[in-house]
Amino acid sequence: MKEFKEKVIPVFIPFMGCPHKCVFCNQRKITGYSKEVDIDSVDSHILRSLSTIPAWVDRVEIAFYGGSFSCLPQALQERLLLVASKYVKMHGLWGIRLSTRPDCLSRSEIEFLKDSGVVTVEIGVQSLNDAVLSRSKRGHTVKDAIDAALRVKDAGLVLGLQIMVGLPGDTGNEFHYTVDLIADKIKPDFVRIYPLLVVRGSELADMYERGEYEPLTLDEAVSLSKYAYRRFQDAGIGVVRMGLQDIPTMRWGVDILGGPYHPSFGELVKSAAFYEQIIEELKGVNPAELSVVINPKDESILRGQHNLNLLRLKKKYPNIRLNVVKDEGIQRGKFIIHYKKVA
Repeated sequence: MKEFKEKVIPVFIPFMGCPHKCVFCNQRKITGYSKEVDIDSVDSHILRSLSTIPAWVDRVEIAFYGGSFSCLPQALQERLLLVASKYVKMHGLWGIRLSTRPDCLSRSEIEFLKDSGVVTVEIGVQSLNDAVLSRSKRGHTVKDAIDAALRVKDAGLVLGLQIMVGLPGDTGNEFHYTVDLIADKIKPDFVRIYPLLVVRGSELADMYERGEYEPLTLDEAVSLSKYAYRRFQDAGIGVVRMGLQDIPTMRWGVDILGGPYHPSFGELVKSAAFYEQIIEELKGVNPAELSVVINPKDESILRGQHNLNLLRLKKKYPNIRLNVVKDEGIQRGKFIIHYKKVA
């Protein structure tokens, strides 16, 4: 089966439009962009990006990232969308994608976005616990988030949600509740999962230095994200990203003061999920031989960093013979196991 290829042309509008400053926010550091974006630069950026798209890409979207797009003044939204929609029409692109906040998505705003060529809306809900949202100074409620998400779905647009792991006051049980509510009630088309980092210049950094906030360890963040990843997978919801992009300008101990940062965070989560699934399938079995059939592109994730998963399996089953079988016919993120029991 041919793998469907998508491409996004990102247009960053860092910290534009957002009416609140969350405790964790230092948007310019997180996005890696510090300049305000004007219309001419948007136009030239899209034009340059279009020339780099390979012929094998099946679908292209122009995406506005970094700020809360639908909170911008209406006139500025119209100008930005007019530029993007021009290229959508000229080049037959899929449409426009944007990210925003739940409290800036009224029914009329959503209709305006849809009429302007927007096909995908990502909402930063972060948590579905009102106490956690309040402590994080998000400026919206759980009801705002759920209502906005359902309005986007009702309008026939593709819905994405962004959630965070490790927000102030967010326990494991509360995070599980957020994940379960998204999977069972909202049912978006896709999600992004971000571990909370302590970034210099944010209010969270001050809380951290005063001892009022303790970030998750890497293992804790991976474990919680693994729960979310598997839960969303089981619900048929795509997980398109886990962890922040690697930004060369962000230095550990200088720009990032604490938190579960890892440049391959998503792979750590997927690897942990693979191991957990294999153990579940072998429950009650003492295997003498185990073959795991997997897509070649997932082999490194199955093995884990430094072959950690294979080493853990051999430790759990000391006499096991392990085989990794590569098959391009296996769907990414899936695997099949065959085993022989100890005689």
